[in-house]
Amino acid sequence: AVAIESTGAMSGEYGFVDAYQRKRTEIELWKNDDNARIRAFADWLIETLDRMIVTEKQRADEGLALRKYKFGVSDEES
Repeated sequence: AVAIESTGAMSGEYGFVDAYQRKRTEIELWKNDDNARIRAFADWLIETLDRMIVTEKQRADEGLALRKYKFGVSDEES
């Protein structure tokens, strides 16, 4: 799971979110595998990635809002 969750190089505020969503899409195919253990692993990993996506999106949103506040950029200007 750790090897699969590694993302490599990313860019942008939502780089982790995008990377985790791509991984989730790729792993979705495993849910149709003949091997029950692979299907169970895919279900578990997708749930894990879903939690990571939510957490990273929240972190990115908060970081962006903080920078806008700190540097005086309003929502209309962004």
